Amino acid sequence: MRMKQRWLLVLFVFLAGFGLAAAQAVPATGTGTMAGMITDPQQLPLPGATVVVRSASLGLEEAVMTGADGKYKITDLPPATDYELQVSFPGGGFSAVTQERIVIRADRVTAESVQLFESIVEKVIVSAKQNDRRVVDLEQIGQVTEFSAEFIEGLPLLGRNYQDILNLAAGVSDSDNDGNPNVLGARAENFKAIIDGVSNQDVLGGTFASNLNNDTIESVEVIQTGGDASLGRASGSFARIITKSGSNDFEGTFTLSLRSDLLDGNGATGNEEGDYQSIRPALQVSGALVKDKLWYFITDEEIRDDIPINTLTGNNTLIRELNGRRFLAKLTWQVSSSNKLTAQLRDDPFEFTNLGIGSLVLPEAGFTQEQGGPIYNVSMESVFSPR
Repeated sequence: MRMKQRWLLVLFVFLAGFGLAAAQAVPATGTGTMAGMITDPQQLPLPGATVVVRSASLGLEEAVMTGADGKYKITDLPPATDYELQVSFPGGGFSAVTQERIVIRADRVTAESVQLFESIVEKVIVSAKQNDRRVVDLEQIGQVTEFSAEFIEGLPLLGRNYQDILNLAAGVSDSDNDGNPNVLGARAENFKAIIDGVSNQDVLGGTFASNLNNDTIESVEVIQTGGDASLGRASGSFARIITKSGSNDFEGTFTLSLRSDLLDGNGATGNEEGDYQSIRPALQVSGALVKDKLWYFITDEEIRDDIPINTLTGNNTLIRELNGRRFLAKLTWQVSSSNKLTAQLRDDPFEFTNLGIGSLVLPEAGFTQEQGGPIYNVSMESVFSPR
């Protein structure tokens, strides 16, 4: 019996040793694990974040989502030294984070925790009005600057002429304030403005033919370079001006522009400036004579400017007077769905007194000048298309 127990003990030891050797002979799994926690800017757990692990050398990519505790775990990753971890939270306003060159070793857990931060997004909103066919011009290769009526209304412009708007475009200047701008160094006579499709250039002097106040303008397009042949008859730059038209809704506005020495102080030197004033009331009405068919737009601005002159004799009492008006009446008739007729009257009579007088010119050399007058324009717009 004792011999039998001894053999059983030897057999047990042998089997135990064999089992231990077999266990030691089992190879390791050969893969690793990546785990960690994803948090928000306040370092709070961020559930639902997307975690992507990829290796270019292995051609491997695994993706999981964080749990309610913000933790993730990706197992069975073959060893490599070029793992990339990308964490994102779609729709949460956080910037995605990418970590590179992560090493995964066999039978080890690699800890990679990531904190996401709020993203800063710059938005560019491009909008267009209905029926605006000039949203994107794929054939435009020149330099063009556009100003809308909404933009013009918000500008703190000292003057109320369309030339004051042109001067806001790059490369445009009117250093002598004569209303004829220089563009990119070209001569003023080489500049051409087109109002509602009709040239506003004086064929004799090359200057502007009539003036407009800013309230009548719907849009201004300054074409510094790259003007096409349709603009024509100018070797310099161009401006395309569209005036406002009536609509089915009645609208009326009254504005008063007032400048006077009574509103000024004595300045830094304590010297009183010469008397001057500028009074410019303006009335504008528009609406429909026949709804969806016939519209009108009328605006009238009266101008009374008194400007002191610094004369050669030192007498600052001389006043240069500017008296005039700027009137525009526009009638638009939608003849059919493809044809529109527009009739327009522009009138800008002006009288200037004491012109030519300055600090080097005697008052006796002054003169009076009259300019401006009515301009009539009738145009027809038609749309031709194959049936």
